[in-house]
Amino acid sequence: MALLTKSKFYFGVEITQDNNVIDIDEGGGEISVVIPVGIYSPKQIADKFSSLLTSAGSQSYTCSFNRTTRKLTISSVAPFDILISTGTHTATTLYTVLGYTGGLDLTGLTSYAAPSTTGFEYVPQFYLLDYVPLEHNVKSVQASINETGSGTVEIIRFGTKRFMECSIELITNNKFLGDSIWSSNPKGVEDTLLFLGYATQKSNIEFMPDLTDVASYSTLLLESTEVDTQGIGFKLMEQLEYGAGYYKTGKLVFREVN
Repeated sequence: MALLTKSKFYFGVEITQDNNVIDIDEGGGEISVVIPVGIYSPKQIADKFSSLLTSAGSQSYTCSFNRTTRKLTISSVAPFDILISTGTHTATTLYTVLGYTGGLDLTGLTSYAAPSTTGFEYVPQFYLLDYVPLEHNVKSVQASINETGSGTVEIIRFGTKRFMECSIELITNNKFLGDSIWSSNPKGVEDTLLFLGYATQKSNIEFMPDLTDVASYSTLLLESTEVDTQGIGFKLMEQLEYGAGYYKTGKLVFREVN
């Protein structure tokens, strides 16, 4: 079936060895916090950062992700400084990745809201087709069926997994005219390639079936694509029935991450 609302995805907070340290000061000297290398979803990096800051410092920290603005806010119970320009690791670009793009130390407060967004947003230009929601696609984990001599059937399984399926179509840089269910995007192809590039790296992705309801989302991992059963490769297929420059992904299967 088709999903009859426009949807969107959040993804792509990439931490490398060149940008994985942030320096703070609680008043007793510099504390360096190291984030493990990896590709995170925005909510995932906020949760990880909260935990690491609290473990490294002497006070409790929270890092929250505003799902509407896509901006982070780092807060604590007492004032602290974020040493963007004077810390030992100013050569790293972690501050920019987290949306703290001002370039100057942040001092004397208990909460700092990032001025810029974190991660990427991908909005398919058309409704998702061949859509199967998570609650309609459930599979058992390591299940086995045993039948006793009396005919009783026993099922042994270690939980269940839920999957979302969809196809993204009408991907194009061409301008749509006169149809509100299609969205023009002069970088439609490039945005899709960016999204699929991160997805095939097995990074967590946040999916909102209705782009106007950002509070309702699921965290997903790409399970497979039309051309790769392991979900580590993809191919955009041209839709010549619509003319040159229109593409589709084929079937994408995402597994829910708890």
